[in-house]
Amino acid sequence: MRYNRKDRAMCSLYMKNVIENKHSETNNPDLLKILDNPKCNTSEKMMNIVIGKPEKSELSLKDYKHLETEITRVTKILSCAVEQKRKGVNILLYGSVGQGKSQLSKLISNIIKIPMYSVITQKEGFQEAYREDRLVDLFSKQHILSNSDRACILFDEAEDVFNHGFSGFGSASKGYLNNLLETTSVPIIWTTNDIYGVDPAFLRRMTYCIEFKALSEDKRLNIWKRVLKKNNFEVRKEKIEELNRNYDVPASLIANAVQTAKMIGGDENDFEELIENVAKVVSKKEEVKKQEKKSNSINYSIDLVNADMDMADFTEKIKQSGKMNFSLCLYGFPGTGKSAFCRHLAEILGIEVILKRASDLISPYVGETEQNIANAFAEAKSQKAMLIFDEADTFLQDRNNAVRSWEIAQVNEMLTQMESADLLLKLNLTL
Repeated sequence: MRYNRKDRAMCSLYMKNVIENKHSETNNPDLLKILDNPKCNTSEKMMNIVIGKPEKSELSLKDYKHLETEITRVTKILSCAVEQKRKGVNILLYGSVGQGKSQLSKLISNIIKIPMYSVITQKEGFQEAYREDRLVDLFSKQHILSNSDRACILFDEAEDVFNHGFSGFGSASKGYLNNLLETTSVPIIWTTNDIYGVDPAFLRRMTYCIEFKALSEDKRLNIWKRVLKKNNFEVRKEKIEELNRNYDVPASLIANAVQTAKMIGGDENDFEELIENVAKVVSKKEEVKKQEKKSNSINYSIDLVNADMDMADFTEKIKQSGKMNFSLCLYGFPGTGKSAFCRHLAEILGIEVILKRASDLISPYVGETEQNIANAFAEAKSQKAMLIFDEADTFLQDRNNAVRSWEIAQVNEMLTQMESADLLLKLNLTL
């Protein structure tokens, strides 16, 4: 009986206890794929099995005009890191769900022609990849790619590693992860939706970070147009503008709604219903459609305001000052017109209003309320709008009376954002 080269290799690995037998579940599946496939006869084909194929982006730089400066910086950092073989280079992309963090990571690698390989999110047979599985795959790819002249790694959903490192979900030590960040010989791009649960020790080891902030209305409109055009789905221009005003949703949600509408042969009305249906779940709100903005100048009379100062004179002085970076605190009984005055002042100043109620911000998940507060400030800054916090006393309690750590964290987040805000902020307190 004659044996080919792979049969002899299999036998040799078995004798050396590298594998137990061909069908053992403890064997390395990638190794068996190489040995069992007669067409896997080049180093390139073997590499594709072990580390996967390089990632390709489906988007272009036109889709990220709002991040032009940040992209330029990252491409330079990654190019220099690879050319100089620098260790410990980590890039963090964080922000709202569905804003294209993973696609931007792939796009950057494509632009500078540095192959990018992704850490697994599932194992063989569509089994879920747990935290340990992902760390093992990361280590393996680091080791293999360290011998490559040009390569980088994408670790998507980084919260799998950073957020659960010291709980029942994982057992890796903090020192292990710190060392991994500091010594990685291959640049890593990490993406996450939430940095509030990430230990600061990990964050300060990042080389560069890009935050995906809330987009202004005109930039969101471009995304609606791009997604609809790419998917060849017909929606009237007026309807697109209406959808953009009414629904602040990420590109991924728009794309999913388009594909579903096309699948069922639906029209633009079906498309809107699909947008609203999923947006309710994503935002965890019953009402996601924004109300059409209407002027209240006809029905509003400032002379009816019962305040301890002349509000008409105050409004005129605000207008003449030309300043937009100050805060006002309006307090009083419910129904006395605090929010109505805010809208009136915004209309006089010619700016939009973003109103946030306590119910819009409070979340049962640890850290998410603080993130919602930060996002509210980011949204107002992006749109150069007046930010109104209704029932603001919810987030301005005396920290000395706090019982739980998250109560202090919420107040701290609100105070920190207020101190650094360069926008017109109004706090409505209810007695």
